[in-house]
Amino acid sequence: MLSLEILFRNYFNDTRISDERLGVFGDNTLERFKTQNTKGEYKDIIALIEGHLQNFKSESGDISLAVALQRGLTITTDMLVSDLHTTMRDAQNEIIFKLGGEDKPAYLAIYPHGVSEYSQATKTQMPTITDRLFKAATLNAAILGKDLTDKLKSYQLLWKNARDVQTDKKTEVSTDRTERNESRYGLEIALTRAVHIIGDKFPDDFDKCGQFFEFHLLYKPQHEKKEVPNK
Repeated sequence: MLSLEILFRNYFNDTRISDERLGVFGDNTLERFKTQNTKGEYKDIIALIEGHLQNFKSESGDISLAVALQRGLTITTDMLVSDLHTTMRDAQNEIIFKLGGEDKPAYLAIYPHGVSEYSQATKTQMPTITDRLFKAATLNAAILGKDLTDKLKSYQLLWKNARDVQTDKKTEVSTDRTERNESRYGLEIALTRAVHIIGDKFPDDFDKCGQFFEFHLLYKPQHEKKEVPNK
C-alpha cells in the first residue's frame, strides 16, 4: 500500500546503514553523477552531494577518534588490555605481509618484543605501548591501509579515556555524536533528493536509474545458508 511515509521518507535513515557504508555509497553516487553529467544537467545535485559529503567526512573525523570516544566510556582497562592482545595477535600476519617481513624496522617498531608483549602487557605498561603503537601506525599508514591504521591508533585514546574521569568525557562524546548526526542527516537528505531527481527523469526505467546508484553498497552482504544434502 502506498503512503506518504513510504514515498517521501528519508531512504537513508536506517540503522543498518553504518557511517562508513553511507560514505562509500556517497562517494560512489557522486562519481556516477559526474560521469553522467556530460551536458551539465546534474551540476546542482553534484554540488549538493559533494558539499554534504565533505561536511560529513569532516565532522566524522578520524575513525580512530570516533571509535575511541564511543568505546572509551564503557570499556574497562582489563577489557582493553585483552582487546589489544586479540587485535595484535589476529593482525600479525597481515602486518608482516604489508611491512615486508619480521626483520623490517617498520615491523619491529610495532612488535619490538614480539606478539607476546601484548599478551603479557600490564596496566603500567599500557601507556607506553599504546603511544608507541600510535606513532608506528601513523608512520606506516600508507602501507598498512586506513582501516588497520585507524584500529591501531585508536588504542592510545581508548586507554586514556578508560583511565580518565568519565564525567566530562560523556559531555564531549554527546556533543560529537550530535554533530555527526547533523552532518549525516544532511548527506542523507542530499542523497534522497538525488534519488527523486533520477526517478523523475527516468520513471519506471530501472536500468537507467541503476546507472546512478549501487544500493547494495549500503548493507552488509547477506550470505545464504547452504542446505545440507540428505545422506
